[in-house]
Amino acid sequence: MISSSQASCRTERPRRRTGRSLFALTLALGLALAEAAHAQAPAPQPTPEAQAAAKRHYKQARHAYDLGRFEDAIREFEAAYEAMPAPEFLFNLAQSHRQLGHCREALFFYGRFASSRPDSPLMPDVQGYVTELQAQCPEPPPTPEAPRPDATPPAPPPSLPPPTVEAPPPPSSAHFLMLDAQAGVGLLDAGDVAVQPQPSFRLSATYPVPAGPLEVRLGVLSTMLLVPYGGEFPGNALQTQVLGHLELALPLASWLVARTEAGVGMLIFSGLEEGNPFTEAARPASGPLGMLAVRGALGVELPLGPRLRVALTPFAFSYSPPKDRMEPSIKRLTRMDFTLGVALRL
Repeated sequence: MISSSQASCRTERPRRRTGRSLFALTLALGLALAEAAHAQAPAPQPTPEAQAAAKRHYKQARHAYDLGRFEDAIREFEAAYEAMPAPEFLFNLAQSHRQLGHCREALFFYGRFASSRPDSPLMPDVQGYVTELQAQCPEPPPTPEAPRPDATPPAPPPSLPPPTVEAPPPPSSAHFLMLDAQAGVGLLDAGDVAVQPQPSFRLSATYPVPAGPLEVRLGVLSTMLLVPYGGEFPGNALQTQVLGHLELALPLASWLVARTEAGVGMLIFSGLEEGNPFTEAARPASGPLGMLAVRGALGVELPLGPRLRVALTPFAFSYSPPKDRMEPSIKRLTRMDFTLGVALRL
C-alpha cells in the first residue's frame, strides 16, 4: 500500500517517449559511447564473470520492475552496478526509487546519471523528473558535481546492451479499466429437457487493484447463451446473465497469469414462446423470466504486451434455481462454458 506522500511523488509527465523508441535510442547511443571511449581513452574492461553477473542481476531486476516489485528491483540493480558500473544502472535505480516515492534517493541517482552521461538523449526526461521531485521534496539534495572534461565514464561492453528501463505509468492513471471479451461454447442442463451445446459469449469490465502479488479486479460481467428448442413450435430462447463480478489474478511467470472468478446476480431467460419445453404445459411466458444466478470460473491469461492479453476460460459453472412457472421436471438450471478471447487494459 502506497501512502499519500509516496503517491504524490509518482506523477506522470505529459510528454514522454514510448518505451520501445526510447530503449532503441539509448541502446544506439550506449554503443556509440562505448566505441568512442575505447577509441579515445581505453578503460579497463569488465571480466567475463563480471559481465555475466551484471547481466544476470539486470534480468532479475527488469523482471521485478515489470511486476511492480520495485524494492526487489533496487537490490538487483545495485548488484548489477557493483558487478559492472554502467551509468544506465543509475537511471534504473532512480526510476525504481521514484516509483516507490523515495524523492531524495530518486534525485540522487538522477543526478549521478546526469553527471555520468550529460549528453544522453534521456536528459530531457531526467530534467523533467528532477523538476517535479524538487518541488515535492522539502530539502532536495544538492546536485552532484559535474565530472571534469577529461573524465571518461565507464561504458558497458558491446555484448551487454545498456539496460535502461523506461518506467511504465502508474496503474492508477494508465490502466484503470480492463475489458475482457470471449466467445466459445456452452452446455445448459435443464433436467429432462435435452439441450445441445450452443454458442456462448462473455463480456466483462473490471477495475484492477494491486494487492501484493495478486491483482484484484472488481466490476460487472454479462454472458449470453443461445437456447434453440424444437417440437411442434420450434423457436430460439436466450439466457443472459448480468452479474457483479470479482476476479483474482496471480502472475505465475512473465508469460502466464492464473485467474479465478466469482459472481452473483440475475439470469434473464427470454424468448420462451408457445411450445417451448421450459415452461409449465409449454405455455408462452408473458415476458422474460428473471432468477438468481451464481457463477464461478477458472482461467489463464497470456500477455502479448503491457495492455493486450489472450484470455482463456476452460471452465465456467453457473447455477440458477427455477421459477415457479417453469416445467416441474426442471429442478435447477446449470450451465458450463468454455470460452476464448482477448483482454485489453485501457
